[in-house]
This record gives sequence, structure tokens and C-alpha cells, in this order.
Amino acid sequence: MTLFDLVLVGVAAAAGAIASVAGFGVGSLLTPVLALRTGMRAAVAAVTIPHAIASAIRFWQLRRAVDWRVVRSFGLTSAAGGLAGAMLHGALNSAWLTCVFAGLLIFAGAAGVTGLSTRMRFRGAMAWAAGALSGFFGGLVGNQGGIRAAAMLGFDVRREAFVGTATMVALIVDAARLPAYLYSDGAAMAALWPRIAAMTVGVVAGTLAGKALLVRIPERVFRRVVGALILALGVWMGLRAVAELRGGQRPGPAPVRATAGTPALRGSWAEPFRGPPVARAGAGTADASGAGLGSAASPG
Repeated sequence: MTLFDLVLVGVAAAAGAIASVAGFGVGSLLTPVLALRTGMRAAVAAVTIPHAIASAIRFWQLRRAVDWRVVRSFGLTSAAGGLAGAMLHGALNSAWLTCVFAGLLIFAGAAGVTGLSTRMRFRGAMAWAAGALSGFFGGLVGNQGGIRAAAMLGFDVRREAFVGTATMVALIVDAARLPAYLYSDGAAMAALWPRIAAMTVGVVAGTLAGKALLVRIPERVFRRVVGALILALGVWMGLRAVAELRGGQRPGPAPVRATAGTPALRGSWAEPFRGPPVARAGAGTADASGAGLGSAASPG
């Protein structure tokens, strides 16, 4: 196991712990780290598996608090959006996906830091539209928690049922988008199975231990610290997307069955972050473990 893999497991554990309290965070924190070695497209697909397993564990823990009325309506709308986003995900390259992902992180992080996330409300038809939109972004780039939380507040769900219901909706979206990812990026996911397994172990450990460890932190402080972290990741990913575009990858459609390794970034500051590309379908065995963290360790 390389240093990068150890960092990946640590981030997965932290993401699982945060999600056990906030109801989201696995995709927001884990996807950009894995993308350092795989590119955004393959990372979004790969993180779906530990995300779904963590969501299933949280659902089982909170199953008695789930508001099934909301799940039957809002959850189905979100699932439809998730499937549509996952199908579009397979037609775009990493540069486009990185741009969208960075924008969502910046929005979610700024909303958490400023407190907007606790004041934002979508009601009536807007709540349904926001549910479909959150599912769409979940399928497209694996980031949906902030918009979904704001939309669910419009349904006046009881406080104790909020996280459980949001977790069940996330699980439905995962079930809708995973088959599309397996079709478009199955070869990349298979090549990454050691890291998917490592992320899953970290996320499960964080999910099981996180609530007990983080419950002592005041909720307001917790949400603002998480928001600041997500905002910083969003700005960083935005800069990385600019570097990818300047390095020669132009936004546009990509073949559905092609994997999306990180594009060549020669001559840019992002060159040290580029890991070995994931093998395309039909190629030889891919290097799923990648090289050591090396010079990529400095940004963190």
C-alpha cells in the first residue's frame, strides 16, 4: 500500500464520520482526492460503491426514523434525476466534470460557511424540482447533498427523521446511477478495485465511529468547519480544471466506453498530481494501486 492509498483511507474515514452526522460528505471529500490519480470521471464512478455502502449502513441505523411519505415522492424524483445525470456523465470528459464538480463544491461550501444552508428553503413545486436537480448532479458528478438537504427542508420533515430520510433518498439515487456507471466506466472501476476496497473500509469505519466522535462538537461550529473544507476543495478543483483545460483537454463529448484518466498537464502547476492513467477497456492490466504520493503529498 502506497502513501497515497493511506491518505485515501484516512480521507474516506473522515468523510464517513462527517456524513454520519451531516448526512452527506462522502462524495464531496473523497471524489477530488481519488481524482488526483484517476481523473474526475473514473473517480465519480468508483466512489459510488463506498458511498452506497456507507448510505446503506446509515439507513439501517436510522431506519425507524425514515419518513416514507417523502421517500415515495421526493425519492423517486431524485432517482429519475440521478439516472439522467449518470447517463450524461458517460458522455462527458473529465474536464467538464471537474468544472461542474468544483462549482457545486464552492456553492455547498459557501452555503455552509455563511449559514445559508440552514436558511435555504424550497417549497411546493420548487422542492420537487430541487429534488430532481440534486439527483441529476448526484448522477453527473456524485455531489448532491447540499441541494437535497435544502429541498427536503421544504417538506417539514421532523428533525429526527431528516438524516434518515435523506440517507434513504441518497441510497435510491445510488441504485439508479450505479448501473449507468458500470456500463460506461466498468473497465476503469474494475482496474480500481483495490482502492475501491480500501475506500470502503475507511468509509465504513468512519460511519460506525463518526457519530460518537463528532457529537461533542457544537453543530454550528461543525457545519462551518465542514463548509470551509468543502469550499477550499472546490476552489482547488476549479484551479485544477483550469489547468486541465490549459494542458490541452477541451470540454466536449467523450466516447461512452472510454475511461477518463487525468489528461496530460505538461507545463502547468498540476503536473506533479498526475498519476498513472487507468487502462482502457481491452488494454492490459491497469496499475490500480498507482505510484506513491511523491510530490503530490505537499498539497495535502
